[in-house]
Amino acid sequence: MGTTWHLLSPGLRRQVILLSSNYALYGDMSHRVTEVLSRFSPHIEVICWW
Repeated sequence: MGTTWHLLSPGLRRQVILLSSNYALYGDMSHRVTEVLSRFSPHIEVICWW
């Protein structure tokens, strides 16, 4: 994580799994989870909003 693809050796590239990011989906799901948790406790600390 955090390494540029073209700097990896060919051998290491075969061991890497690439995954796509969907920040809009992550933000939506994070908001939904926070809403559900806030029903159970008024003390929810959100560290980061996307």
